[in-house]
Amino acid sequence: MQSLRKTKERPKTVIIRMKNLSKEYKNGRGLLDLTLEVEDGETLGLMGPFGSGKSTLIGILAGFLKPTRGICSINGKVPGANQEAICRFTGVLQPRMAFPRQMSAIDYLRFTAGIRGVKSLERGLAVLEHFGIDPELSLHRLPRGFRQMVGLAGVMLHGPVVLLLDEPDRYLDGMVQARFDELMLEEKARGTTILIASENFQDMERICDRMAFLRRGSLVNVDDV
Repeated sequence: MQSLRKTKERPKTVIIRMKNLSKEYKNGRGLLDLTLEVEDGETLGLMGPFGSGKSTLIGILAGFLKPTRGICSINGKVPGANQEAICRFTGVLQPRMAFPRQMSAIDYLRFTAGIRGVKSLERGLAVLEHFGIDPELSLHRLPRGFRQMVGLAGVMLHGPVVLLLDEPDRYLDGMVQARFDELMLEEKARGTTILIASENFQDMERICDRMAFLRRGSLVNVDDV
């Protein structure tokens, strides 16, 4: 006879914690009392218009900004206070990457590898190949969206298990956007935890497990996809 006893579900691990986070600027607020959690292996989309607080939140988690109030952690470590440890397993992509004009894509990967102490360029080169980017091409000859993907290749060079991506799809056309979505789904299948800010609802709906909606610095709603 089949047992009717229910199997206990394994508790899910929270990797990113944010509690009562607020960030105030002289000309207004960036975040207001935001509480949110991201589970291990989850892809969470931060949705909202310009000025909603998406970049501020990622900046705080990346350790670039200090919150006015509240606490946050990534895998139990506090951004800023434990920055070196967080950088070992986290990759951060900012919305406007700046590159030296004559640097090539492979030069950028070598430069990034030197900073991080990474010996192999294999992971970064695989990302360039995924987007059809010639590693030897000067970055100033690439469209803005492709330059952003070179930045993403550098972010993923050391194999981070947590990705904080601030509007990586802002300058992507249809074909490159589709390849970006494929890459995120591959990372998701690997178990990478991804927090991604975007205004592109349709594509985020495809790759995210949940979407958190921000407006004027406040968390309005969190929906399963």
